[in-house]
Amino acid sequence: MRSCLPFKIFLSVFFFQTLSAQEAPPARPNIVLLLADDLGKYDLSVYGGRHIETPHIDSLARSGALFTQGYAMAAVCSPSRMALLSGQYHQRWGYDFQPHQRYPRNGFQRWFAHRLMARDGWIPTIQEQVPTKKEARGQGIPDEAFTLGERLREQGYRNGLFGKWHLGYDAQHHPLRHGFDVFYGFLEAYSLFAPKNDRKVVNAPVPLFADKVQWKKRKGATAILRGETEVKEPRYITDAIAEEAMAFMQPQGGQPFFAMLSFSAPHAPWQAPREVYDQLGHIPDHHRRVYYGMVMALDQAVGRVMAHLREQGLLENTIVLFTSDNGIAAYNGHLDPAPHKGAKASLFEGGINVPLCISWPGVVSAGRTLNAPVSHLDLGATIAAAAGADPDDRLDGRNLLPALAANAHPLVAQTLYWRAGYNKALRNERYKALIDEKQKLVFLYDLAADPAEQHNLAERHAGLVEALRRDLLQWEHAMRPPAWPHVIDYRVVIEGEVYFFGI
Repeated sequence: MRSCLPFKIFLSVFFFQTLSAQEAPPARPNIVLLLADDLGKYDLSVYGGRHIETPHIDSLARSGALFTQGYAMAAVCSPSRMALLSGQYHQRWGYDFQPHQRYPRNGFQRWFAHRLMARDGWIPTIQEQVPTKKEARGQGIPDEAFTLGERLREQGYRNGLFGKWHLGYDAQHHPLRHGFDVFYGFLEAYSLFAPKNDRKVVNAPVPLFADKVQWKKRKGATAILRGETEVKEPRYITDAIAEEAMAFMQPQGGQPFFAMLSFSAPHAPWQAPREVYDQLGHIPDHHRRVYYGMVMALDQAVGRVMAHLREQGLLENTIVLFTSDNGIAAYNGHLDPAPHKGAKASLFEGGINVPLCISWPGVVSAGRTLNAPVSHLDLGATIAAAAGADPDDRLDGRNLLPALAANAHPLVAQTLYWRAGYNKALRNERYKALIDEKQKLVFLYDLAADPAEQHNLAERHAGLVEALRRDLLQWEHAMRPPAWPHVIDYRVVIEGEVYFFGI
């Protein structure tokens, strides 16, 4: 019997070591954030989109958790990206509006801008005082903002950003100065997907002044940069973003990476690969066909990224997040945001309710669908937690990972707030209030019963509106006022009614 004791001790030690290894949390994961640009939720077949199939994004969503009520924190690109990249309400820096390089500075400039843009609904504002040229150049991500890149760098990550930046144009705003070790992409809100005369693409310009600007050659802020050096890029830009990111996403001595693929698709200018366009003969409208060709090209790029992670043996310990910066750009014409009301540049659901999914094999239970409202702020907190960062009360979101495991408790809804100058909104678990201070409009929707926002309950529930207004005002008191004025009052017609949105 005594001779068996050492063997039993060995078995016990082996058993507990094995159990400990099984229960131990995975090593710090690689993190891949896939961000689309102006992608409508119902452009994707996983959400029931009917125009095209998006099998790669669908597969990513089904391998983890799909959110039916995912929210961007702004209805236009730059403020939305500020919230996502910082994990904080962008209003904490007064980042209500897009950075503007130019303001009309006299009567003639205002008249000329109005003549060019107002017929398309882009109405130049008249400001009592406009920023100086130096002040305008200072618009963008502030130095004191602590980005996900900077947060993950503290955890030993190497960080790469690939694609659209749109958080300022000067050297002080460059991605390499805000937590990223590698940058490939462009600084502006847009850039050509390929040269206009490239026979491998099909173009679909629209007769709007704003669209004409986006078809100019790549130069200045629209130029393609590697680091801070301008490069000529012959590849279709969606493919180039994916390929540059895949070259970065390689095993490197056990050091984890954070790769943010900030795709510009399907933002204008609308250019689709011809080989994809040719597959969409069932879509009769040329512009819509090009648009969905861009979405298909985006889906294929996501598929190549996922295949690369699998081939490199990285997939099992990589958390992948997919979302869009705001809703569909219906102002370009040819696109229908239904069943949502509104679209980009509005705080109705079509402007801020976006696709969102998270996948992490072995940690996020596959096939989950979650209906509670979540936001891009939650993505920041989730990424930080996955990387092992200590909880930080500066983050305005919450870590979603505990709610994504098998048999997890239901996710509790939290109140979300929006402000874009005079456009404001609040959403709790059930109700959503919208306030347009320019037109003195108030809306209240019961999203549980009326997700399409067809029935304004504001007059019927005046007490509830007042309570939500007080809640919104209390939140605003913790934010800064807008750090710079808007340039445009965008006039948009939604279901026959005229609204304005400050940009």
